Amino acid sequence: MNLKLDISKAYDRVEWSFLKRVLGKLGFPSAFIDLIMLCISSVSYSFVLSGSQFGSISPQRGLRQGDPLSPYLFLLCTESLSALFREAADRGSVRGVAVCSGAPRISHLLFADDTMVFSPADVPTPQYSYDIQRDLAEALGLRLENKHEVYLGLPAVAFRSKRALFAALKRSYLETDSRMA
Repeated sequence: MNLKLDISKAYDRVEWSFLKRVLGKLGFPSAFIDLIMLCISSVSYSFVLSGSQFGSISPQRGLRQGDPLSPYLFLLCTESLSALFREAADRGSVRGVAVCSGAPRISHLLFADDTMVFSPADVPTPQYSYDIQRDLAEALGLRLENKHEVYLGLPAVAFRSKRALFAALKRSYLETDSRMA
């Protein structure tokens, strides 16, 4: 089974207290952590309407898009998510899949704001997949986005064997190739 999680507005949802704890757990010096927290918490936004500036607001969470520091801080936050998946794999809660026999098992992949979770295709129903997504989103304080049903031409949640899943992709490729000849 392949489960794709789309983290909606990922940068906007980073809690500053969580980021501070992550930096501390990773062993950064407290002076450095305080400097980082000052950089992200001193942000304010003002509104201009018809040429006049109105009051400003200060966000209480999130990382600024376009800030050169934001991608690195976000990666540190996603590393904690990756650690949770590794712990779940060690406990056997998430089994992952192996590309071939003898290969290491892959339990998850993290992209910009997407997470792919892999497990053998012995899951009984699509409802089980939704329950996993809902529980994971609730635990992480995230909102689920259900707009993506296909990822890279494949179903976002796949319940068939790899052979059956890729057979359709292979057929599609061969049909396209034969039309070009």
